[in-house]
Amino acid sequence: MLLRVGGDGNLLPRQATSETACPSSSRYASFMDKRAARVSENEALFRNVNERIEQINELFATVTDKFEVICECADSGCVTQISIGNDAYEQVRTDATLFIVAPGHENSELEDIIDTQSDYLVVRKHAGLPTRIAEETDPRR
Repeated sequence: MLLRVGGDGNLLPRQATSETACPSSSRYASFMDKRAARVSENEALFRNVNERIEQINELFATVTDKFEVICECADSGCVTQISIGNDAYEQVRTDATLFIVAPGHENSELEDIIDTQSDYLVVRKHAGLPTRIAEETDPRR
């Protein structure tokens, strides 16, 4: 289901066409779309914070090749720190749909694990709304 912003700023469903029709147009589906949007926006926020941390880390690059980032999971209250190498961080950032999360913080409803490291997981957003939000909020694009 595609969403549009109503006059009051709330997300509202768009009229489905043959291209955008969902198998279920129930209120539950609309709720899930809103939840997916909120989760994806939370993760994008943490990605932006980590981009700032990475910029600061560049100043200390001669001291260490690793730095701490904040878990980019859907939990807006999560402040789990993850140690990651500069090269690994840069590799994740080449794709707007990839996020760095602590083990156990992945959300299988919205993302797939594509890489497992001892301190973190790399997840890729599912196609549709989660991917669209990840791409639209990518600070490197």
